[in-house]
Amino acid sequence: MTTDLTSRDWLAGLVDDELSRYDVAAARARLPRELQPGQAGPDLEPGARVLVARSLRLRRLEAAAPAPLDAFLQTVRGHADLVLDLALLAGEPFHRHRRRASIAAALAAALGEPDMALDADPAHPDLASPLSIERAFQAAGRALRLRFHPPGDPLHGLPLYQGALAVLRRHLARVTMGAHRNGGLDAEALARHRGYARRELVLLVEAVAGLTAAAAPPPGPEAAPARARQLLRLGRRGRSAAHATNIFVPLDKF
Repeated sequence: MTTDLTSRDWLAGLVDDELSRYDVAAARARLPRELQPGQAGPDLEPGARVLVARSLRLRRLEAAAPAPLDAFLQTVRGHADLVLDLALLAGEPFHRHRRRASIAAALAAALGEPDMALDADPAHPDLASPLSIERAFQAAGRALRLRFHPPGDPLHGLPLYQGALAVLRRHLARVTMGAHRNGGLDAEALARHRGYARRELVLLVEAVAGLTAAAAPPPGPEAAPARARQLLRLGRRGRSAAHATNIFVPLDKF
């Protein structure tokens, strides 16, 4: 499958491709042995932690690293697979349209588009119209492209990419778990999840900036703009961006 990131519908197409190849029996067999589909009851958190950690493992068997586009698309497929695995863990029957809407809603919520996520939520059939689902995919696709493509960190930047990816996966899992636990997305819960993820990102920047400052000589003047751009890539704007910028610019103050 060839994916054109300039298309508004690239994410919907990628998810459709994943769903067309999805095998419930094979997915169940891939679950860690200690996780039994449908047996976790209302408490999905322990199993979700295992699935998030598994989703972040690097599986690089080829001699050369994949091209940036391939690496990015592989990561996005991992987001969709996590939502599918959590639905399996919760014992939800597989219905292609419902899972497609769930992936659109969960990604939109975890990427800062709660209104579109609520509109696409399949728990509300009067709201989850085909148009609302496509809009959620388009919004999530824009955010993923801006924040995570190309993968990795810029020259002179801080090593934040893997940590930011982990924050997103954890956010995605919390959104999905909440939907399964409560029978649908909830606006107040989404706000709590969003606030928690924002705090995690600030803590990530603080920790990495502190370790970098302690382990390396002060960076040159070219580092400040590169690292400020990283904040925009992380979705940090306004007062939170100013606060995070003060954490690591200039690093020789540590």
